[in-house]
Amino acid sequence: MGYMGLGMQRWIYTQMPRRPFSKKRRQVGDTNYRYSVDGPNISGRTHTDRSSNKDRQEILHRISRRAVNNKITSVIIIISIFIITTVILINYKPWITSLNAEHTIHEKQQKELAEKTHAYEFAMSYGKHFLKSGDYELAIVEFHNANRVFPDNKEAMDLLVMAYVQNCIANGNNCEKAETILDMALKKHPEDYNYLSYEISLMNFNN
Repeated sequence: MGYMGLGMQRWIYTQMPRRPFSKKRRQVGDTNYRYSVDGPNISGRTHTDRSSNKDRQEILHRISRRAVNNKITSVIIIISIFIITTVILINYKPWITSLNAEHTIHEKQQKELAEKTHAYEFAMSYGKHFLKSGDYELAIVEFHNANRVFPDNKEAMDLLVMAYVQNCIANGNNCEKAETILDMALKKHPEDYNYLSYEISLMNFNN
């Protein structure tokens, strides 16, 4: 094998420096022919290709089989995600349907409330106009309409009682109905000052 003193083998001594950024050293001399491929510790220093066609085919087969396995794995993952998503959607469909139904009901209620508010304001506006102009019969009709839309609205009840009382005192019309409406209002608001004063006015008028 050849020694150059101090136990250093000749092939080590004759190695050329490697190129920058390269892991391979340049081959020197006739190293490929001087040393046998069967010698110790020289498999990395020769260019002899000892792999057979069978080995190459086995490597190619492994690479091909790995690619097929990767494709199969990807398909399985995609199918699993699709199945899980489908199951989730099926299980939560009643919940989604319930939310949609609640949303629809809420929209319907909002629309009905808007329509009722518009009708109430319309009736109150006309009722106040007729009451101011002394058309008590027409005012009573409009205030009745407003009271039917929102029965618990006190403003509509106040103006309805006022229209009845003034119609009774001014024209002598519907006095019994005025007393009935006033009694209903007093039952809901027994300490209302206006209702009590209307009651005294009707008592004085009837006497």
